[in-house]
Amino acid sequence: MISGLLKKFGPLRIALLGTALVSTGFSFFSQGQVAYTGWPMVPTLIVPALTPIVFFVLAFDVMMSSILFADSVEAARSRYKTILLTEIVLAIILFGSWLPYFLSIGT
Repeated sequence: MISGLLKKFGPLRIALLGTALVSTGFSFFSQGQVAYTGWPMVPTLIVPALTPIVFFVLAFDVMMSSILFADSVEAARSRYKTILLTEIVLAIILFGSWLPYFLSIGT
């Protein structure tokens, strides 16, 4: 199963999806108060700074996958369709999980 997933998505996409999932997981540990010392910096300062980068890399990969989807033959279309759906759903989850945090520090 994992080898099939690696063949379908590739190692770089797996790393991107894993990074997005880890970032989504850290969103539940951010309380809206930014910590400047110790381990509380990770979910309140470091990961929120990296999350927009991960989101835009994910969005760029969605764009590139849609271009490759449109230009591929029928055999490769199912692969890119799976990639597109997975990445779009994960981008929505990532955005929705961090939105309350960013709204709370903006005011």
